[in-house]
Amino acid sequence: MKITWKNKSEQVLIISVVTLFYFASVILISISTIDVVCTNRMMDDNGHYTDRFLISNLIKNREKFETLIRMFQEDKSPTLIHSSWMMPEGAISNSRWAEYKKIFEELKIDVGMSSRGPGEIKIVVNARGFVIAGSSKGYFYKPKTPTPLFKSLDETPPELMSLEEGFLKIGENWYLYHEFDD
Repeated sequence: MKITWKNKSEQVLIISVVTLFYFASVILISISTIDVVCTNRMMDDNGHYTDRFLISNLIKNREKFETLIRMFQEDKSPTLIHSSWMMPEGAISNSRWAEYKKIFEELKIDVGMSSRGPGEIKIVVNARGFVIAGSSKGYFYKPKTPTPLFKSLDETPPELMSLEEGFLKIGENWYLYHEFDD
């Protein structure tokens, strides 16, 4: 098939547009590939953020995490604050709840936080599975060292029992935790 052009400028315009679309599609495919690769490196085999990502997130956002802990300690009455519900219901004002939700979003906390006793706060970053046969991973703020401690939580430690939390110390009073139920 032979293409005949009315003039040289029409030929240049068509070739330029085709070239532009070609390069735009190459760039979009490259960006999509980079995004998939980077996202996969943030997640472990269980679908949770990696230890490295969570530690980095805490280091970069330490002040926001400290604010979140301080808010929760000041509020006292809630035992659990989730992005879509709380216990007890109505324990804090809607404006205060909006503050929590904003910080949860900024810190990539998909689930919420709960009180675990005097000075102990569990921040559930993400959870997978169901109420039974599921797992969760996140941060644990505790003045005293919890047990058992592990060197990594990217894979479920073989000695960790179902419904038992495993911990990784990441800073003064800060730990990562992983829990599963099979």
